[in-house]
Amino acid sequence: AEVVRDVPFYDESGGGVSFSGGEPLFQARFLRSLLKACGRYDIHRVVDTSGYAAADTFREIARDTDLFLFDLKHMDSGTHRSWTGVNNERILFNFKMLADMNRGVIVRIPLIPGFNDDPDHLRKLGRFISGIRGSCHVDLLPYHDFQKSKYVKFGMTYRGRGIDHTRPRPVGEVAAQLKEFGLHVTVEGEDQ
Repeated sequence: AEVVRDVPFYDESGGGVSFSGGEPLFQARFLRSLLKACGRYDIHRVVDTSGYAAADTFREIARDTDLFLFDLKHMDSGTHRSWTGVNNERILFNFKMLADMNRGVIVRIPLIPGFNDDPDHLRKLGRFISGIRGSCHVDLLPYHDFQKSKYVKFGMTYRGRGIDHTRPRPVGEVAAQLKEFGLHVTVEGEDQ
């Protein structure tokens, strides 16, 4: 009901509703009902995701989503698992599926020093993204450790302790390297 009240604003501004949080697809049934309800009022729907969900679930959600903000963290499955706790095969499969379904996608790459900002990895990432059918927009997200206090607050182990965020690779270099693959690259939504 609250979202419906804002329909005139969405119509005027060209805006819509974004679903994010931890991982919205972990509550797929509820998410799908919200997406369908927004669709009945022609409200633009965006899902911010890590891509880690069962393919059938992802396909169902994709049918009712206008745009995905899709995080790609690392191309090597072992490295991805050691940093995130999960392999990336499911994520990469779902990414390809979105392209096959002609869904709108903005690839978001959180640049983490020492994890995914080296030239070899970026070449693999650039090749993968540019090899997918359709055009992709890539948005680079420079690393920060703002979430550290949340981990401390909830008594959780902060896994980012070893990341030297004081000396990241210049984001302009990363953007230039990915542009070599014909990709449209922004940094935190801004053209470079």
